[in-house]
Amino acid sequence: MPKCIILSGAPLSGKSTWAKKQGLPILSCDSIREDLFGYPYQFKPEREKEVWERFYNQVYLQTSDFIVDNTNCKQGYINKIKENLPVHFEVEIIKFEAGLLKSYYRNIKRWLLTGKWIPFKVIKDMKKNYKNLWKSV
Repeated sequence: MPKCIILSGAPLSGKSTWAKKQGLPILSCDSIREDLFGYPYQFKPEREKEVWERFYNQVYLQTSDFIVDNTNCKQGYINKIKENLPVHFEVEIIKFEAGLLKSYYRNIKRWLLTGKWIPFKVIKDMKKNYKNLWKSV
């Protein structure tokens, strides 16, 4: 039975680094955003509907093991992935955590190397969502 591995963790918690080492196809909204709108991507809410439609369409089209590399810090996001999977898929969720200061450090380092930046408030809010998600499970 093919497997969908859903990664869950705030930005800069190590999800993408881990995913790249697995040798499996990776499906990520960040990659879709960059494919559609260029690199580095500048977040614009009016573009998100197109990104998510494309993402869920790609989830539905999977036929073998793959990784979903999004933050998935809310149960609704995880449920929507499961709803869009072909019925014969097994689901595994892998949780990633990193301290707030470590995430801030990684953010600065990544910005210096790539120009990608996540506002500190977004990181902090996502960490709160992540903790709320997994403390209730």
